[in-house]
Amino acid sequence: MIKQKCFVFGLAILLAISLFLMGCTTIPKSTQTTGIAEKGPVKLQLKPWVGEEQTSQMESESKVVMPTGWILKIKIKGEYTSICLGVDNAGVMKIITTTRFSDPEQTMENVPPDQAKFIEEAMKQSKGLYLTKTVSISRMRPDGTVLDNSFSRMLGAVTGTLLSTGQASDLFGFSNLQLSMFPDKPINVGESWTQQTGTNNNINTKSTLLGFDEIQGQKCAKIQIEMLIKIQYGDITSSSTSSLTEYFSTEDGLIVKSVGVNDTIPNQQEQGTTKNSFTTELVKRKKLTPDELKIIQAEADELDIAFGYLQKDNDSANKTLQKFADTHPQSRLKEGVEGIITYMDTMKNMRETTQKQIVESIPTITKVDPAMASASGGEWITITGKGFKDNPAPTVTIGGNPATGVKVLSETNIKAIVPAGIPGPADIVIQNAYAKVKSLPFKGFSYEEQEQKTKETQSK
Repeated sequence: MIKQKCFVFGLAILLAISLFLMGCTTIPKSTQTTGIAEKGPVKLQLKPWVGEEQTSQMESESKVVMPTGWILKIKIKGEYTSICLGVDNAGVMKIITTTRFSDPEQTMENVPPDQAKFIEEAMKQSKGLYLTKTVSISRMRPDGTVLDNSFSRMLGAVTGTLLSTGQASDLFGFSNLQLSMFPDKPINVGESWTQQTGTNNNINTKSTLLGFDEIQGQKCAKIQIEMLIKIQYGDITSSSTSSLTEYFSTEDGLIVKSVGVNDTIPNQQEQGTTKNSFTTELVKRKKLTPDELKIIQAEADELDIAFGYLQKDNDSANKTLQKFADTHPQSRLKEGVEGIITYMDTMKNMRETTQKQIVESIPTITKVDPAMASASGGEWITITGKGFKDNPAPTVTIGGNPATGVKVLSETNIKAIVPAGIPGPADIVIQNAYAKVKSLPFKGFSYEEQEQKTKETQSK
């Protein structure tokens, strides 16, 4: 269960961060709004902010509730800076974004003392899942559709590592997101537009123009976005609902306010639930000089090469990013590049650690005494081996039937009551409760007929 719980923590954290970063937009300091009447349809469209550096502060709070009642609370603060580097002939904007998070504040509640060590280790590992510093490049159409985003590719690369596959994984379906922010035609207040996108159409959204408000002297379209994301990993499924309210300046052609909430939907697979909320606030706007813009454009072209390796050859991506960091010591992007390198290395180390823990948690059976029991069941046997974990006790099956009265005497000895079975050989299998891994079948045990057992007992 170490792997599963770390996966649960990791899944919740990655999804929270990804939705948070996808929703990162600027917010003016004042959030007081007043309704503005609008007659007729309006065309919503982004306007390029080429050469302008926009820096915003942001906060995120997450709460993960496990089926056991354990509660993980996470608080993150940070800032991000976005620059539009240019626009191609098709009107597609190239945007570079650097993000800097503080160390996450994590607390746990309702954890029983005997599980504290395990949870502390899980929390320690989960801290490695945070992108404290990063840089990403995206290409976006005026309707807000992200055609390509290095962050989603990196997320796929590290998610595959986190899931211990070592291969790229599009767990969230972001590699084929193609999610537009605005409809392709003018829209009236009260109208909605829907989209189905993502890998296997696992992302469904409904957006509604609620009306118009004035914020900091600007007329803003108020847009409500509801999103449903379905995630599948092996036999584990998860669904997440998100609600995002955005205020779009019709004059400047940019989003000036964004507030979001994300909730996972509980299901039968004991993943727990997650609630995440986030806000952002504009703190600085700066026009770059032509020379500054030229330098960062050239550096972005170099990073495009490194990001192109993601999900294909992560080692080459890391080497190319490291070369950039070594050869650009004064770059404003260096900190974010080094953050990506550290993050991907952390994922690789976590995978190796998790694999080691899984191997170490596999129970092994070497001997069973007595090696034969009555087919009617009811007898005690002692199982000898290693890797037997208690609290809760493991499950023991004999011939596919569960044994009762299982008692872990030590990591090398278990006692159990034999269930009724069919005369003949019967495999014994032990499964530890937390790791959810089973021993190899032990084949040195068998059932015998009741009559034969009685005769043997009498002869003694």
